[in-house]
Amino acid sequence: GDVYKRQTYKEWFENGKLSAEGNYKNGKKDGKWMYLLENGNTDFIGHFKDDLRHGLWTFYDSKANKSYEGNYENDKKNGEWTYWYPNGMVWKQGSYKDNLKHGLWSFYTEESQLVMQGKFENGKEEGLWQSWYDSGEQKDKGYYTNGLMNGKWEGWFLNGNKDYVGEYKNGLKDGIWELSLIHISEPTRPLYI
Repeated sequence: GDVYKRQTYKEWFENGKLSAEGNYKNGKKDGKWMYLLENGNTDFIGHFKDDLRHGLWTFYDSKANKSYEGNYENDKKNGEWTYWYPNGMVWKQGSYKDNLKHGLWSFYTEESQLVMQGKFENGKEEGLWQSWYDSGEQKDKGYYTNGLMNGKWEGWFLNGNKDYVGEYKNGLKDGIWELSLIHISEPTRPLYI
C-alpha cells in the first residue's frame, strides 16, 4: 500500500499569533492551508496538491472581508473567479483557463450596477463588448478581435443621444467617424486590473 508521511505545520508571528497552518505529505504542501495576518484575521485559505495550488482559494482584505475567490488546477487559475468590493458587493467575475481570462466577464459598480461586459479568449478581448453608465443606460458598444478593437463601435450620451459611431481596424480608427458636436468620450476600455 501507499506509505507516506503526513505532517502538520504551524508558523507564528513574533507576537505569538498564528501566521500559517497546513499539512505536508511526503515533504510537499498538501490539503488545506490557512495564512493569517498579524491582527489575527485570515489573509487567505487555499488547497495544495503536491506543492501546487489546487482547488478553492479564498482571499480576504485586512478587515476580514472576502476579497476574491476561485479555483486553481496545478497552480493555474481555472474556472469561475469572483472579486468583491469591501462592502461585499461583486466588483467583477468571470472565468480563467490556464491563468488567462477566458469566457464572459462582467464588471459592476459598488451598488451592483453592471457597467461593462464582454468575452475573453486566451486572455484577450474577443467579440462584442458593451459598457453602461452607472444609471444603467448604454454607454458604448463595439467589437474586438484578438484583443484589438475591430469593426463598428458606437457610443451614447447619458440622455440616450448618439455620441459617436465609427469603425476600428486592428485597434486603430478607420474611415469616417460620425461625432456629436459635443463629443467628449472614447470607447471604454475594459477595467480589469
